[in-house]
Amino acid sequence: MARKTQLAAMTWKEAEEAFRDNPVIIVPNASIEQHGPQTPVGDYRVGEIVAERIAAETGAIVAPMLPFGYSEAFRRFPGTVTLRAESIYSVMYDVVTNFLDHGLDHVMFLCCHHGNMPILEQVAHQIRRERGIVLGCVEPWRLHSPAFMAEVFNQPNPRHGHGTEPFASMSLHLFPDDVRTDLAEEENRASFGDIPLCGTNQIQLGDVSGVLYLDYRDVVPNGVIGDIHLANAEAGEKLLNRAVELGIEYVRIFERVEARRGYWE
Repeated sequence: MARKTQLAAMTWKEAEEAFRDNPVIIVPNASIEQHGPQTPVGDYRVGEIVAERIAAETGAIVAPMLPFGYSEAFRRFPGTVTLRAESIYSVMYDVVTNFLDHGLDHVMFLCCHHGNMPILEQVAHQIRRERGIVLGCVEPWRLHSPAFMAEVFNQPNPRHGHGTEPFASMSLHLFPDDVRTDLAEEENRASFGDIPLCGTNQIQLGDVSGVLYLDYRDVVPNGVIGDIHLANAEAGEKLLNRAVELGIEYVRIFERVEARRGYWE
């Protein structure tokens, strides 16, 4: 019988046996937040599928997904659920140390929400100081290079961003019945009062910029950045497969890393 790769499906005896091989442990985390009027808020569902496919191919063990993330910039959109940074820190720290307590030392985050990244970095440095263990992390949605995006959408510099790609196409591929194409809207950016903005929270200062701490509802009232007309299921399949492919490559590199290194070594 093949070893299970989903921790939630294992008995404790099966987990005990699997842990003897010191496998890579994938700790996935994502968010529930707006992705434009047409795309479901539960982007964590896409991350779950990526994590499970990576584990199935590599023999890593995948922990259950933390579906909530730090999504403060989207709080004003109904359906968004955001945790405080300290809540995510505490949960991720506790999850990782539970694995370390059983002698495992190859624990990595699969971060499916960029807003979680600074928090995970803090967890990783704290673990290194306390336990002498180097953690890993990969962001699957940051594995789509500009060249790859141009190839997928058959145009140079396709306009994508939060509220459009990659989640619009991946959702059409995975959850077509949940996507409301009838509600799709064009990008709708606004200035902040009489102050023009570059990006979603930056004031242009010559060839550099300064920051205003705004949220998306201030600047992009409908939550759409990019070209919603790009979305299609075929592109979504390619985007998903690419994230899985490079996630597998990362795991195979990470499992060769000498993770037990004291803080002062």
